Amino acid sequence: MGQCQAPGCQVSERADALEFQPSHNTSSSRVAIPDGESFPPDIVNAMLKVVWPSIENFGRDMLEKAIEPAIKRALPATLGEAFSINTKEFSLGDQPMDFGPMTMSQGVQHTADDIDIKVLIIRTSLRWEGDISAYVAISGMKCGVTKVSLSGDLLLEMVGTCPNPPFFQGARGCFVNPPAIHLSYDAAMFSRLTNFKPIDAKIHDVLSEKLAEKLVVPNRQGVRLDPTCEMFRILKPRPAGMLSVTFSHATGLQGKDVRLIGKKTSDPHLIVRCGCMTFESAVVNGTTEPKFDWTILLPVDLPNDQLLNIQVLDKDVLGVDFLGQIPAKPVKELIETAGKTIELSLLDETGKAGKNGTLFITAQWRRLLLPKENPSLDSMLSSRYAVVFVGIYKARRIPYDEITADDVYWTEIQCDRRLGLGGSDTSKPRSSPKKVADPVVAPEHDTEEEKKLFQEKKALCTKYNMAPADMAKLLDVDPRALADIKEGAVASVRHNEVVWNYAVDFFVTDLKEGTLELKLMKSEKGTTQSVAGRAQSFMAGGSLTMGSWTMKVTDLIRENKPMMVFKCDDSNITVHTRIQVRCVSDPIPGSA
Repeated sequence: MGQCQAPGCQVSERADALEFQPSHNTSSSRVAIPDGESFPPDIVNAMLKVVWPSIENFGRDMLEKAIEPAIKRALPATLGEAFSINTKEFSLGDQPMDFGPMTMSQGVQHTADDIDIKVLIIRTSLRWEGDISAYVAISGMKCGVTKVSLSGDLLLEMVGTCPNPPFFQGARGCFVNPPAIHLSYDAAMFSRLTNFKPIDAKIHDVLSEKLAEKLVVPNRQGVRLDPTCEMFRILKPRPAGMLSVTFSHATGLQGKDVRLIGKKTSDPHLIVRCGCMTFESAVVNGTTEPKFDWTILLPVDLPNDQLLNIQVLDKDVLGVDFLGQIPAKPVKELIETAGKTIELSLLDETGKAGKNGTLFITAQWRRLLLPKENPSLDSMLSSRYAVVFVGIYKARRIPYDEITADDVYWTEIQCDRRLGLGGSDTSKPRSSPKKVADPVVAPEHDTEEEKKLFQEKKALCTKYNMAPADMAKLLDVDPRALADIKEGAVASVRHNEVVWNYAVDFFVTDLKEGTLELKLMKSEKGTTQSVAGRAQSFMAGGSLTMGSWTMKVTDLIRENKPMMVFKCDDSNITVHTRIQVRCVSDPIPGSA
């Protein structure tokens, strides 16, 4: 696979996602190891057959808990209330997904800590033509889904070598670009549902959205194989940089709307997709020569693999008409032509050019800088853009007697001066998943020496009349379990904790004024609970802020201490995080 040739940089296959290294700095630059030969995927496909029943159960659970509620919300109110999916009759069929030929290469993930991590990269395609069994009901009418097709390109990575089995620190995978999804329905029932086309479109959009949230770059699914390695180096490698694309204007578009006087005209607007992100421009009314003057900012993880999908549509009262498309513009070509206005011939729905007009765009590429490339605080603060990374590991020392089975915990993260990428609402914080607290128990393999040391610490606390709450904190045990600890034993329940391993990137501007806010939230169904020593009343579904912390971005840059622990007021609860700020370079001119 070809490499981007923007001047002044060399590209490694992986470098904290993909890092561009200055070509003059030969001591730190990395050049990608060429792709190897393809090898057959037979053993992987055989493994898929074995786990297919488990995948089917996972799919059923996703339908019930995520997909059906999302479709109901996406449909108009009356249709949403009448829509349902019968998960009891759900089946993925007997034909598992099928991986295509696999190509292996090696690369480097370069971190902010100046550590090079070796990555084994496997590129492959995924195809599935499944005879599934699923039924949707609309106002009592049952319609069966008979076939599903899914196809896309996958990137599988084994991250970080280590000397002992399994010899890798972790593994992760994602679709490089949104996969194609198509559903087929029972023909007889489909014909009876005269207004099913918009419903089918909503079902398709929700399926695509839920898949993108989990598996389309920059979103990944990963697992840590070595418990001592840094979790977010596996789950959330940093982006390679930021691509800004300005859509200036278009000429020669087709007219779709009939006018009483004059030629046909259109109300064009743009929809741009890259990875899991979708951008939509404003509508330019009544013209076939629209001036968009519209710029999008796009985080790029994989410059050599990601594609830009551009659609030009005519906005109508009852929907949209197709005007033209650029279905697969490689991001690396935009980087190579950065700083220059280029003309793109729009294609028709069959992929032919010549009758659908021309689109004019200009791209700028800014790469993510390593800390050592910013010699001073002033140089960092002068950067126009930066990436604020926030990783939430867990909350610890949640008191056992202050929770019920209905309590859930989550975090909310907000960063002002953030950019609304992909049309996201910057007024709303990013939230980690809501989870219940789990007990942390003493390991069964605690040695006799460890048990003896624990009892000696407990005896010293008792000798000096230490308060039970302070004793529990020192011994790292749950306060309620402290009185039940017997001689010669270590507390079985040490405390409760919630593990998220959730991470988010904020692309921000105006670093000097930027702030980051983190909150620990708790939701309860009970009417009255004691939280952090205070009685709180709640309606069903009420929530409580357990802790709130605000930081200046300048302080985060100045102190440069990624591992941060925040303690709640009036309690021993702590939230464990990793927070880093990486600046973005000035625009890098293209080579073409």
